[in-house]
Amino acid sequence: MTTIAPELNLPPDHPLRQILDTIAAHPEVREPVLRVLLTEDFLALPARVDALTEQVQGLREEFDGFREETREQFGVVSARIDETNTRIDETNRSMQEQFQQVNRRIDDSADSIVRRMEGSLGRFRGETYEKRCVEKIDELLADHFGYAQLLDREPINRQLAQVRQNGTISRQEYLDGRNVDIIAHDTFAYDGERRWAVVEVSITFNRNDLENAARRSAIIAHVFGVQTQAFVVTHSPWPDDVNAIAEQIGVTIVRNHDPAYEAQPL
Repeated sequence: MTTIAPELNLPPDHPLRQILDTIAAHPEVREPVLRVLLTEDFLALPARVDALTEQVQGLREEFDGFREETREQFGVVSARIDETNTRIDETNRSMQEQFQQVNRRIDDSADSIVRRMEGSLGRFRGETYEKRCVEKIDELLADHFGYAQLLDREPINRQLAQVRQNGTISRQEYLDGRNVDIIAHDTFAYDGERRWAVVEVSITFNRNDLENAARRSAIIAHVFGVQTQAFVVTHSPWPDDVNAIAEQIGVTIVRNHDPAYEAQPL
């Protein structure tokens, strides 16, 4: 027979030794004996421990599920944040492009306005310079005409329109005749001689003015049957080689240096 607690050193005839040996020999009596010796709560402890273990396992599984769900939610939030940042970056780039376009338009508009103002200023200065030449045409042509006096342009333009209608001159010739800057005649001319000055006015010297003066002078002479002399009146000096060209096509260059235009040459 195997004893349960030999370490107690109980004699074989001791009652406790006999009980323990009996339990060891007959395991089926162990539970009834425990029920007698232990309380119901103590006996239910293993079952409670198992139930608690199951609860802990369930909580662990729930926590693992919550952690995974939380991780997924954080991933969704992070993706939305990234998407929002991307949209903000795209919006910033779009706004920068729009600002750049607006700035370019402003620059283009400013340049256009400046060019128009410069063009208008140039035309205004040219017109005022021409007006000042008109006011002293007798002085400007004093070395060439006895006394130069302006002619009324209304009958001249009307006659040009008439010969244009008759087909005597072309449209371009008609426009050239109308666009002459100054037409004056010599009031000191000999009896029966009609001498007209056909004058082109330019602040800055341009060789095209020579050709315009020669061509328009010929048109006026042809239409009105008068002796004409072509002039170019300019504020600026001209190259020496131009004198030969002017003489060759029959144009006289007159320098009218006006201090009012010296400070701001075009």
